[in-house]
Amino acid sequence: MKKLYLILLSSLIMFSCDNEKKEMMAEFNAITEKNDSISKVHNSFENTLEDMTATYDRLFEAYKDKNVQDSTILINFEEQAKLLERHDAIVKSHAKIIEAHKNAEPDFETLDTNALNEKIDEMKKWHEQMKNDHETLKEEHERLEKHFVVLKDRINNLEAKN
Repeated sequence: MKKLYLILLSSLIMFSCDNEKKEMMAEFNAITEKNDSISKVHNSFENTLEDMTATYDRLFEAYKDKNVQDSTILINFEEQAKLLERHDAIVKSHAKIIEAHKNAEPDFETLDTNALNEKIDEMKKWHEQMKNDHETLKEEHERLEKHFVVLKDRINNLEAKN
């Protein structure tokens, strides 16, 4: 009777562990799909950053071509440059995270449920951080675009005064 009880208990434990791992595999697959979506958004931000950096460079060249010193315009350029550098750092850090997630396929057979949970929780945490960063980047990109329009007008007005 004891043997039968131990066999049944062992079977139940193995079944529940297998079931839990299957659930974790499903959760990991869902996170992987979310990672694909985040990657697409990330690529969009990379392109936007390239465009904004090119716009900044064009405006700065146009300003330098005027051979006029306007400290308020220079301060605006410095602020925009710092913001673009920060965005570049964020985008690069996200690229590293995305690459790490692509190579993060856990070995469901050898990892225990605690290790799998930690890996999944870490990925969720990074996804949430990236999502928050994307919101911030979006808002700041919109603000940068407005600043670029103002800078362009101010630079054009410098021409009209000369």
